[in-house]
Amino acid sequence: MVQLYRDLARLCHSRCKELWIGLQLGRYTQFAVDPHFSTNVVARFTNHWKTLVDERVADAFIVGDYELASIPAQACWRTKKDIQLRSGEDLYAWAAREYKAYCQGKTRLYLALLRSMAERFQGGAPSPHVLPVLKEENRAGPR
Repeated sequence: MVQLYRDLARLCHSRCKELWIGLQLGRYTQFAVDPHFSTNVVARFTNHWKTLVDERVADAFIVGDYELASIPAQACWRTKKDIQLRSGEDLYAWAAREYKAYCQGKTRLYLALLRSMAERFQGGAPSPHVLPVLKEENRAGPR
């Protein structure tokens, strides 16, 4: 998977295009089946996000999940052992804590939110579904 992303980045960058990569929350991308959003995981692979950051393969990450990140007690989150919430922390705060410092100055970072959560973060105003986690001046520049 990492080699595929390296090849895609090389192709994109040779054409003055950026490579944005979407990631599930946590170290692993996994797929659960029947019932969906359960602990019945049938496929799992490491997403190697730190390698992609270190090698500057990704111009931007969009971090999110198809599971309901607004419900951290949902069964599917028990299968992602690397996600350890601190007291009073939700999955969005965990994601910002986990990814922000590591990506700072290396790649842009966006946190994909459900519209209701995005509106909460924006004070109830209409909002995009994807919010930047890193401030504009702290992100990596164009290649």
